This record gives sequence, structure tokens and C-alpha cells, in this order.
Amino acid sequence: MNIRFANWGEMYGKGHGLAGSVTLAPSEFDAGATIGEFQWGGLAGTHWWISPQDNLSCVVMAQRAMAFWHPFYFEFKKLVRQAMHRQQ
Repeated sequence: MNIRFANWGEMYGKGHGLAGSVTLAPSEFDAGATIGEFQWGGLAGTHWWISPQDNLSCVVMAQRAMAFWHPFYFEFKKLVRQAMHRQQ
């Protein structure tokens, strides 16, 4: 079962658990996500995610109206993963 938002429709590859959204399968929407990763965010841009597979937890804090799952979140997530791989 995928998450469904009234204004955005269905978010494929994302289920819902006790703590928030759970990645069931990578999708075009969030291509960098790993299966089992969970996350949630707020309207003003604060967003957190935890990836047990990558041993990673991150928080993005912003004050930007209507910023829930804004493109800057996905760009930040991609840059964090790139930096991790350079360190290995």
C-alpha cells in the first residue's frame, strides 16, 4: 500500500509505518532511497530520514513555506550519499 496525499496523489514505493514513511521500493520520486529507509517531514521544510542499510540518519532543517518533500531535500540527500561514498 502506497502513501497517498490529497494534493500530490499516490507516492509509489512509499508505505506508512508508525514513525512515518517507509521505503518499500526505490522510485523515480526518490531514486536514492534504500529499501527499509524511513522518513518524514514538516510543512516548513524540516525533514529527517534514517537508513538502517547505510547506517545513516540525517535531519534537514529549513524555514520555507510548503517545503514538505521539496526538491532541495532530495538534492541534499544525494549529496550526503555522494560524500559518504567518497569517504569509503
